[in-house]
Amino acid sequence: MIYLLLINHLVTHSGKINKRTILVCTYIAKAMKSSSLLIITLVLICGIVFVVEGLTYLLNDSIEIEITSDKEVYHPDEVMNIQLSMESPRDIDGVNILIEGIKNSRDIYKVSRSYEKNITKGSNNITIEYITPSCSKCTGIDPGTYFINATVAYGDMALNATHNITIDI
Repeated sequence: MIYLLLINHLVTHSGKINKRTILVCTYIAKAMKSSSLLIITLVLICGIVFVVEGLTYLLNDSIEIEITSDKEVYHPDEVMNIQLSMESPRDIDGVNILIEGIKNSRDIYKVSRSYEKNITKGSNNITIEYITPSCSKCTGIDPGTYFINATVAYGDMALNATHNITIDI
């Protein structure tokens, strides 16, 4: 009976319970059937387990990001489609997004876009169409490997993803 009341209480107040919580509560309830003081101890221990499970859930409550392009190798003056994919466990307002890449010899990013977006639960995508720069001393771009970086920031979180591309003549 005590076991069922504890499980009911945890599910009612948390909306989430897992196998480990049930096993701990079952073990303790069976060991402490006779004493009311021990029942109080049981409730406290199950409460601690619930708090730890809740903290674990909150720590895993972040956006997953990936940045990709439609190809790996590009030529000068060619269209490049850059996609930032974000998977969010919940709706988040005011997410700051920065996409930068193809840094030239003067330390200037040839791709540089920033956004403030409200992210919805599930999949969210941003696609940028960009014309690759000419390879020349004037643009500061030589043939080679370049990086496209994405930073997604909200609250106290900042997530980064990087994708490399090659510019060839």
